[in-house]
Amino acid sequence: MNKKWAVAEKVIGILITIWGIFTLYSVVSNVYGTISNGFLNSGHTTYLHLLQTNHLNVVLSLASIFGGSYLLFSDKTGWLLSLICSSMYTVSLFISATANHTTTKQTGLFFYQSYTITAIIFAVILILLFQKTFREKYKPTEKNWRNAAFILIILIADKIFL
Repeated sequence: MNKKWAVAEKVIGILITIWGIFTLYSVVSNVYGTISNGFLNSGHTTYLHLLQTNHLNVVLSLASIFGGSYLLFSDKTGWLLSLICSSMYTVSLFISATANHTTTKQTGLFFYQSYTITAIIFAVILILLFQKTFREKYKPTEKNWRNAAFILIILIADKIFL
């Protein structure tokens, strides 16, 4: 792996880790705000509903933090987690952007356009992580690819159906 790819690997690891931290903070503060403001007590939502709507984001953000951190130290598990998380963020953000773009006001339109831009950034990261340089470095086995595909299918199904 030449120096450019090594730098790209570190930058991707840092970006994924920072995104995971940002996402985890956002989800936790949103849930905390819902609970502390008494919205739960008003009967409009339940703890189960909060869990259903936020569990995937918590799991993804934790996986991103670990995956990006491991990728910084050139660990194969970090590369695979980064692939899975980048794929999920791409799919998840595109789904959210397309599902909500028609129901927003003009002020909220930028918010969903930013989802699309962020999804494109994660798609670029995903394409970079799939390059031959990374595949040769980490030498994924067929079992690694099957496990990653299985996890990705479960996460996408979770996003779509829950």
